[in-house]
Amino acid sequence: MLAIICGADGWVDVEEFGKAKEEWLKDLLELLNGIPPHDTFSRVFAISTALVAISAGCGYSDKMPSYLRPVANCPNCFVIEIVGSLGPFQPKERVRAIRVVERDSLYTEVKKVCWQIVADEPVLAKGFKVTVGEVPEGFRQVVPEPPEVFAAVPGHRYYIAVSFAHPLAMPWVPSRWKPERYRNAEERSIQ
Repeated sequence: MLAIICGADGWVDVEEFGKAKEEWLKDLLELLNGIPPHDTFSRVFAISTALVAISAGCGYSDKMPSYLRPVANCPNCFVIEIVGSLGPFQPKERVRAIRVVERDSLYTEVKKVCWQIVADEPVLAKGFKVTVGEVPEGFRQVVPEPPEVFAAVPGHRYYIAVSFAHPLAMPWVPSRWKPERYRNAEERSIQ
């Protein structure tokens, strides 16, 4: 649970978080065999989630309600991918805001919010596409202050995150982002 609150987006991230914070976790938990591997987390939570779903009489999915997927042949573009069966997030999942942050890893504090856009009215998430640095229709840029434009710095570590307008959604759903460079201005205008 702690790893997910800190932004883990898969069982490998949960395992990495556990290893990074193992000394602290030993004060809270009895870890006789250390931090379990990611496949153990996956098996245990798949079984417990299935049991909860069966007892609640609802559909079961072992995936998060959505994530940002890079778009092929479109540098720095992402589309929101809705996965799993219909549940409390679908079909009403809507985008409230998108931001890019700079941080050393998923488990460290945010160094800086580099780019953030906010929807005037939450936008339907399914199939929503965004290109980092370009403000889509119905959104306004709040970081950096307009008319300044965000440009990624080579070698820096970034995460792009989406905020959903749903009472059960996590505050931000982050994804690692490695900025792609355009070769020249013409290539960017073609995209």
